[in-house]
Formats: sequence, structure tokens, C-alpha cells
Amino acid sequence: MTRYPTEFPDFGLTAEQRRHAVRGHYYEWPGMDGERGEIWCYSNRFSYRAGEMVTLHVSSTAPS
Repeated sequence: MTRYPTEFPDFGLTAEQRRHAVRGHYYEWPGMDGERGEIWCYSNRFSYRAGEMVTLHVSSTAPS
């Protein structure tokens, strides 16, 4: 059985920001982080069984 942590890393969030990050609906879009650049990666499903193939979709805000 997998044991999950009871504590989460401290990313410097306030209690309000942490509550919103955990319980709120937060939609992201490329370019939210300004000029720093971003890498986006997602799969077409939320979970997989052991041994199943995962297809990753990756993009970035870097100029091509």
C-alpha cells in the first residue's frame, strides 16, 4: 500500500493561497509567469495502471 505524506512542502504560500491551491478551481494558461518562460506537460488521462503506456504532451512558451 502506498503511504502518502501528511505534510506538504512549504512553498511560501499564505494560508489563504494554500486553501485556494488545494480546494479552489485554478485554471492555468501559457504565459502566466511572465517573461520567465514555462514548460507545460500533461497526459490524456489522470491515472494509469502499472505497465500501461503513458502519452505525454509537452509544450513551452519559448520562441521556436
